[in-house]
Amino acid sequence: MNLFQRLSYTALNLPTSAAGMPIFIFILPFYADDLGLGLSLVGIIFFLGRFTDILTDPVMGVLIDKFPSKWGKHKHWVFISTPVFMLATYLIFLPPIEVPTGFYFFGCLFLLYSAFTLTSITQLSWATFLAPNYDERTRLLTLRELMALLGMFSVIAIPAFVEINDPSLEAKVNAIGIFVLICIPFITLNALKQVPDSMEAGPY
Repeated sequence: MNLFQRLSYTALNLPTSAAGMPIFIFILPFYADDLGLGLSLVGIIFFLGRFTDILTDPVMGVLIDKFPSKWGKHKHWVFISTPVFMLATYLIFLPPIEVPTGFYFFGCLFLLYSAFTLTSITQLSWATFLAPNYDERTRLLTLRELMALLGMFSVIAIPAFVEINDPSLEAKVNAIGIFVLICIPFITLNALKQVPDSMEAGPY
């Protein structure tokens, strides 16, 4: 893999971390206080949403192994995750309803964590095909984690800029959501185009 392919692959982790980190800092208080769900209910829903990962992560691993496509084992799953990820981001960060219910919040979290599972488990599996050598795979996954840090730093900076004009929590959450929505399609399509499904295959 050349440097551009490495960057294209590892950049897939940027929007995931950019959407995941604000869940703890901004989304929970936004839904608990601003949208009126209450801290106890939001905490329970968050726990249940995370609990679903116990089921979805191994299922995703089986799907990757059992259902390849003509493009290989991974690219179609990354592609499928894109609209799911974008829909979940929109519903959580820019809720179209003024008074969401607990069922709404749980459904959105489940959708978001399902998108995380689709893309993250696929990316980790993909790395073993892109870098069969242990040392190369270590370097690739290290760069992937650096991209995650870049995503986190981005969403930390966004509220600081937004607060200059609008200090409300809603404005900060909305701005983060818009940033993630812009990142997802561009980063995903670039990776699908530039990165081979394995080192034995070329990009399509």
